[in-house]
Amino acid sequence: MPHSLAPSNVKSVATYDTSGYGEDLFFPLTDVGLTEQSFTISGATITRDTHDSKQPIDGDPVIIHDTDNGMIEHEGNNTAFTQTYRWHPDMSAVIYKTRFHVAFGLNISAYTSGNFNIGKLTVTFQETKNPNRIIYQNTFDSGAANQTGTGISYHIYDQDVIESYKVYRGQPIDITFTMETTAGSGTRQEGLISFFPNMATARPKIFYVSGVSFHVHASLDHADPVYRQDMRRLSVLGQ
Repeated sequence: MPHSLAPSNVKSVATYDTSGYGEDLFFPLTDVGLTEQSFTISGATITRDTHDSKQPIDGDPVIIHDTDNGMIEHEGNNTAFTQTYRWHPDMSAVIYKTRFHVAFGLNISAYTSGNFNIGKLTVTFQETKNPNRIIYQNTFDSGAANQTGTGISYHIYDQDVIESYKVYRGQPIDITFTMETTAGSGTRQEGLISFFPNMATARPKIFYVSGVSFHVHASLDHADPVYRQDMRRLSVLGQ
């Protein structure tokens, strides 16, 4: 005897394909309107973060090149650097890991006296609409040595934030980087180095791009409208 099911007695539940469950998104930091200061990479002093005295690694986009030309993007002579970058999520999602791998530099073009130092970097992730919450904020010390003459140094900040938080469509995320340098008497330029190597020697080497990456998992409230579910119409079989 044939049987049929009434549509009102069918319950549909959205599922995910595990092969596409998580995604790593990388966003390079880009600036428009800042002053560009060129420098020679082989003449720079380079320092970088370590994790428990070990070298951090991750899935970064890289380029291998032998150029000795670098560039620092700054906001003007003797001006503190602070820039905000905005990400517009196109769906609700859960972020399980946030990473920023960025280089910030301090160039002394004229030196009179005193100590100059790259100092610290404060990183802030914040929603831009209600509740306008600060998702994450921390300050990292470069540990760089003082500069007592003309020249450039830069520090590579490489930090993993293993904290879960949710982002929403229509809730842009602002990412702010603020340098806190120490300045002596002279002329300085401080700012972002968007394209950088870990080594100063003028030979073929790996270059990285300053950027922020997120390990993203789509949330269930994103799946419902995709599958056109109306929770009020769902029922359990046999009821």
